[in-house]
Amino acid sequence: MKKKGKKEPKIVKSHFELLPVFVALFIVGIIISEQFSSDLFIVWISISVAALSASFFLKTAKAQTISLLVAALFASMFYGTARFKPVSGYSDLLTLDNTSGTIYGRYTGESTIQKNNKILYSFKEVTYSIDNQTIDIPFKINCKTTINRQRLYPEQYYSLTGKMRIISFDTLPVFEVASFSVTQPKLPSIKTTFKELQTKIKDSLTSELKKEHSAIVTGFLLGDTSQISDKSIFIETGISHVLAISGQHIMIIILFTTAILHWFKIPPISRFVLTSLILTFYAMITVGSPSVWRALIMYLSVSITFLLESSSSPMKPVSIAAFFMLLHDPSLLHNASFILSFTAVLSIIFLSSPIKFLLSKIYLPESISRYLAVTFAANLGIMPMSAYIFGTVSLSSLFVNPLILWTFTFILPLGFIIAFLSIFSISTLLLNSGYSILLDSLIQFLEYVKGIPGLYFYVGNISSFTILCIYATLLFLISIFNKWQMKYVEALNHKHELDRIPETRLPKKKAIKIHIDKDSKATPTLLGKTALMDSTIKKQATAKIENPFQNTYIVEAIDDLISNLKRIKTNNSKDLEDVIPVNILNVDGQNLYYRLFSMDKDLFIKEPERLLQAHIFTLAIIGFELLNRINNNLEPPLSIDSINIDIKVNDKYLAIAILSDFIMASDLQPRVSNPQLKEIIKEGQALYLEAQNLLKQILDDKDFNGSIEKHLILREELVKWCWKFIKYDNISKLRKKKNLR
Repeated sequence: MKKKGKKEPKIVKSHFELLPVFVALFIVGIIISEQFSSDLFIVWISISVAALSASFFLKTAKAQTISLLVAALFASMFYGTARFKPVSGYSDLLTLDNTSGTIYGRYTGESTIQKNNKILYSFKEVTYSIDNQTIDIPFKINCKTTINRQRLYPEQYYSLTGKMRIISFDTLPVFEVASFSVTQPKLPSIKTTFKELQTKIKDSLTSELKKEHSAIVTGFLLGDTSQISDKSIFIETGISHVLAISGQHIMIIILFTTAILHWFKIPPISRFVLTSLILTFYAMITVGSPSVWRALIMYLSVSITFLLESSSSPMKPVSIAAFFMLLHDPSLLHNASFILSFTAVLSIIFLSSPIKFLLSKIYLPESISRYLAVTFAANLGIMPMSAYIFGTVSLSSLFVNPLILWTFTFILPLGFIIAFLSIFSISTLLLNSGYSILLDSLIQFLEYVKGIPGLYFYVGNISSFTILCIYATLLFLISIFNKWQMKYVEALNHKHELDRIPETRLPKKKAIKIHIDKDSKATPTLLGKTALMDSTIKKQATAKIENPFQNTYIVEAIDDLISNLKRIKTNNSKDLEDVIPVNILNVDGQNLYYRLFSMDKDLFIKEPERLLQAHIFTLAIIGFELLNRINNNLEPPLSIDSINIDIKVNDKYLAIAILSDFIMASDLQPRVSNPQLKEIIKEGQALYLEAQNLLKQILDDKDFNGSIEKHLILREELVKWCWKFIKYDNISKLRKKKNLR
């Protein structure tokens, strides 16, 4: 991509993805199944099997696709019906109709606003106390009350007094609420061990912090808001989501955990496994709202995709999370926490890009515009849904969230540290004082915003059709923006094509292939379609252009080859750290290091294409560190505008290798004042020249065994040079910090 002058917008064309469509059909099927009797499950599965069978006999692709979509829809309707649990013992409760008593239960997050200004809250794990008797109710109960400013929180336990109304077998019991209060669960919702640990954390925070502070921190860390006396400042300022464990909490824990494991030199795959276990453990000690499981499943799917180097769009992890959660409990479709959590994520995916574009017009720095775009997108996206579910709108959330969310990068880790130390009776007096000041400042700011009139108001019972129209309008505006941006970028690319003056006329692209003659003992070679290697490629690789990375045709051929290679089994053995201590590399470099040094001579002979891949991996490892560190040591630093590379590749490691080669070929010496660094860069440039020559030799295929030996030596020399460069950069940074002090 050519970068010159004004920075061009980054556009990624979307492609049809089957997984999100399948999950959408799964959701639609569950919703439809709720409108019919549970006795029809045999009908749904019969239609699904018939549609699936018909797809094998249909001739056109369009007809087959429609048949498969019908099969998926009715299969999901069957599942939704099959998971419906008929109410047992309902007739025994008819005697409780019109009785007064007290209900203890957990709010599921499901709520419905009625036309008579009443709201129905759904509770489960319910016990009903009447006349000194306690009755367990094995199904959900709708609790009806007037809309008030004291909103209930999902997954919290409440005690409600009022009158029980049981009308018929077709509807759930309705409890008309006279008053309610927060209470502790009568029945544990999680295993005893986790429940005891959760209680111990609460007690330790209570012993270390003031009552109002410990209540808020318990909400931040565990999602338990039962001890917070006044939640209105969080509700009316639009940040009540910070009291529900969500993606923000999970992300902070991931960063904190990864940093510690990286410091202990834990290999990448092992880091992923340990981090996943820690996150699962954390999810178990929280109140277990759907948002925490959504964030956890998304992390697992994204991480696995990254480790497998599989191409993925943002919609795939979202779809996977929704599918598995609904597979476990289809009733989550009516859960407010589930709905708002996924609405926020989808809003970020679809709205952040247009908002970021608008913010860029006021010349904000890239990092700030990206941060504001994400927060604005999330808040703007959930505002209509929040109005529909709760009947309220908080305009202050649009500017409060961007201002206070960054503080949670301090509040959450410090809260965990205080809780951990206090469990082991370690004094945290000094830490507590500063922490209390931070919390007091946060509360005062929220109370000030809460006092501004007109930012929080009731909108009443909004129809679902109105909300549908709002989101349809947003999607329509997004589609217009995307079409305009695509046309703009295509026009820029067309202009660049006209401005480009090619050095040579290249032949029609022909992919480089690997050929091994199993019937002979000849050395494996890189072959063209009909000859040892296309003669035109040979000339371009060896004569016309000294550096193959500067030849579009050759680079695209390499990209085609290595992009289609399957991932090899990685060896995370400590023996691989004999060359350099792996933990000095960044995360991308560490993953690549283990893959590179898992390739040996036997693998190259068995799969000759791996030699070319290993060579690219070597340069990419150096490239990751160069891109992160080189400008810290140059005066003036390299400018992005100076990078002029007109080659597009799919493999990210090849892209990094090309960038690192470009940097090393730049005139770096005049930008360096330190003699030691001059020698390091001079040595690196010499090694890169050897790498160019080796690449030409690999492509030329004259001495395959000799290329293997040279690669094994050169990759170790390059990685050791990288270690030398990193050590110099680290020492240089320490000196700068010391001088500043």
